[in-house]
Amino acid sequence: MSFRLIVASLFVAGTAYAQAPGEVQVVPAAPIVVVAPAASVPVMANRWSVGLSLGGMGLASDAAPDAKTNFSIGELAVRFRATPHLEIELAFGGGRQNDNGMDGDLQVSTGAVALRYRFMPHSRWNWYLLAGLGAASVASHEASDQERSDSTRGMFEFGVGIERRFAHFALDAEFRGIALGETKAEQTTPVDGTVMGATPASTVAPTMSTDKMSGGQFTIGASYYF
Repeated sequence: MSFRLIVASLFVAGTAYAQAPGEVQVVPAAPIVVVAPAASVPVMANRWSVGLSLGGMGLASDAAPDAKTNFSIGELAVRFRATPHLEIELAFGGGRQNDNGMDGDLQVSTGAVALRYRFMPHSRWNWYLLAGLGAASVASHEASDQERSDSTRGMFEFGVGIERRFAHFALDAEFRGIALGETKAEQTTPVDGTVMGATPASTVAPTMSTDKMSGGQFTIGASYYF
């Protein structure tokens, strides 16, 4: 009886695995999962960009840090990407004093050359640090060219920003710390109070303090890469 059971078992197993000559057994393949790579921006394909930013700036004299003057500003920048991580920026900005929602008498004008270092240049979301040198003028919006020149100060800025890239377009938000030196008039004014190079009757119209100043700037902007 045991012998017959063994033979029957072998016969069933052989029938289940037997194939006709030339017949190929098809085994269903497991599904293949394809993982798409993360989106990458070809940053060196479009190395130039033009950016426009809007925001606010606050400045105060180092001698009176609580007496802050606020400005509504706009800025236009041209940038060149020298390497995937490093950009060179030339920016000009300015705007009127914002006195509780009303235009004040003062106007600020700035110009600077800066370097931007991007930490994730090929990512859609990337952030960067920047540092720049330039000049700033704070004077009455009705000031003459000479008065604006006399109110010019050396400027240093250091900031951080974040950008979202969309092919040729990008949106960014940026904060900068600003340090301003003494005015040009203060640097060239002798002890008697007259302005070097000016006629005895000329004087410099009072604007903001001629002391060193510091402050901050926050802007939101858009850029076009080409």
